[in-house]
Amino acid sequence: MNIFDVIAPVRIDESEKPSYFKQPLPGFPDPVMRGGIATYPVYLDARLRVAMERLIEHLFRSYQDEKYRFRFEFRSVKRNDGDLSSVQEYDYRRELYKTLENILHFDDRGMYLNLFFVALSTAFAATVKRHYAKEDTVWLINNIVYDIHRQVLAKALKAFELKFSFLYKNNFLHMNRELVEFIIRDQLAFFASGTETSPEDFLFPQSSSRINSRFLISREAYRAIREMMKKTMAVMSRQARYESLYLRKGISKKDIETGNVDNLRVLTFLLRNDHLLAQLLKSSCLKAEQDKLQLSLQEILYLYEDIVKARKRFLILSLIRKKIYLVEGSRDVEKMSEEFQKGELFWFSENHKVHLQIVPAAIFFLDIRNFSQRSKFLHPDETIRQLHLIFDPIPEVFGQFTGYVDKILGDGVMGVFKEGADTRAYALAAIRSGIMIFEHFLSVRRETDFEDIGIGIHLGNVSMAQLGQLTPIGETVNMAARLSSSQKSSPETVSGGMDVVHGATYVIEERLGRGERTGDGLNRRVYVSGSGELFNRGIAVSGDVFDALKDYCPMETIAVNDAYCYLTYDSVIQRNIIFLMAGRAELKGFGKQRVFEVLWDPDSVALVKKNGRTDRMGSLLKEWMKKGEHGS
Repeated sequence: MNIFDVIAPVRIDESEKPSYFKQPLPGFPDPVMRGGIATYPVYLDARLRVAMERLIEHLFRSYQDEKYRFRFEFRSVKRNDGDLSSVQEYDYRRELYKTLENILHFDDRGMYLNLFFVALSTAFAATVKRHYAKEDTVWLINNIVYDIHRQVLAKALKAFELKFSFLYKNNFLHMNRELVEFIIRDQLAFFASGTETSPEDFLFPQSSSRINSRFLISREAYRAIREMMKKTMAVMSRQARYESLYLRKGISKKDIETGNVDNLRVLTFLLRNDHLLAQLLKSSCLKAEQDKLQLSLQEILYLYEDIVKARKRFLILSLIRKKIYLVEGSRDVEKMSEEFQKGELFWFSENHKVHLQIVPAAIFFLDIRNFSQRSKFLHPDETIRQLHLIFDPIPEVFGQFTGYVDKILGDGVMGVFKEGADTRAYALAAIRSGIMIFEHFLSVRRETDFEDIGIGIHLGNVSMAQLGQLTPIGETVNMAARLSSSQKSSPETVSGGMDVVHGATYVIEERLGRGERTGDGLNRRVYVSGSGELFNRGIAVSGDVFDALKDYCPMETIAVNDAYCYLTYDSVIQRNIIFLMAGRAELKGFGKQRVFEVLWDPDSVALVKKNGRTDRMGSLLKEWMKKGEHGS
């Protein structure tokens, strides 16, 4: 989620977006939705908050000393990492560093770092306004504030890069740091009052005649440049010869006619206009400004452009701050912990995980059976070729059903489905993907040395954790992995009275001259032994997946001999799908769990059609059967 997604639905001029912040746009984590409102509930560690308030108090008390203030403004006070000018500053640096060090471990592309600095600046500004809103020095301590945060951030990033080079390259090497730099560099990010503030209000303090300590140019110079730009635009709007230039530069004629000098494209266009530059050179105000600052006119115009961009960024940050809800440290710790465990709180502290992204998802696991035994007889190049043959279509299939490959496990694949408003749709998307992938495997199986694959699907909540990459963890993932795996079996009689024969599936089928069938006649691939062992060479889903889909898809309950099938027709993949309970498997770490097999092969569907008995064997079932025949 980028910075403009966060502030939606506020309208932002699309043509100006690249001018606000460089690409890639600064990212933010997903906000917490409460009552349809997106917010960021943030808890800043109490020790960091106390250290911050003590630092602010110290800075303002120090600035009451005119000699200290005079020396600082004229750069006589040098500050660096070794300059621990006060106990308060040292304490704040230490707490800030420890918090940043912890954030970096759990970050994802710098999103939490961005959120932290927005929240920190919000807390910083609130403290300053509460105690020192009327002080002139509120505009003068910015250089110290910037100096502290810049050095601590640089130190934390460097230490993290040396210690965790892979994570640094993955999450921070290409991170857009312009947002964070803007926050810690510009005093307006800490001390400005709100979106209703005019540029002059936050750039030039009303109670002080001093120039702004960040942007250097005076209020008079700012006004002079702005007025001359408006006059130039009024002249240009009456001249038709400029219209083709507007179009070429992507500038709206309306912006020119209305004198919109805050549009960044218009600003860039005007700063290259000879008429405007001629007028600016004649301005006595700007001549005096050049003499005072010892800068050229072009350098002063760069400073003016910097102010306009800063104003734009400040407006965006103000909109983001409206979504920040700072949780008070006095709140009940148990309540905060409960909110954190539900993924409803962003917790920034020295040793606390930043955020638990608890999201519902369907987890898909695929495992190649007997991979180790068979691959050891293959040349590595041949093993890789066969894996490509099996795995290459999988990302495209997942993408077709709004899922994605989380990781390749050598002899298996883990997929995640979590897009959309209805969690039941996740499970259906995973099953659709499983059927398409299994059909692909069956089509290429004779070209490989591998017998079978097993697919397991489970639905539930997962915690998205930053472990080199953002990946789901938790019991839902473990359950899907258990369902995809197969216990090492020995020949035995399984439910239905059929002997399990070892070997490649197509060899067995050719030997027996038929599919592997149990007493009910259905072509099963998922078995549960009497002792609860799971043998999966097909698609196994958990009872939770079946329960969710039973309410989501229209199903017919049909008895075939002694087995009950649940039949539905899926119009997306044009297949009849049968859910058949394989039994209660003893899954490690989970105990006895219901396991269902997914069948879609034409033989099983035909058997259900021929021998199925149901109280509602009517037109709907006949329609599904007809569609299934055409689809297959």
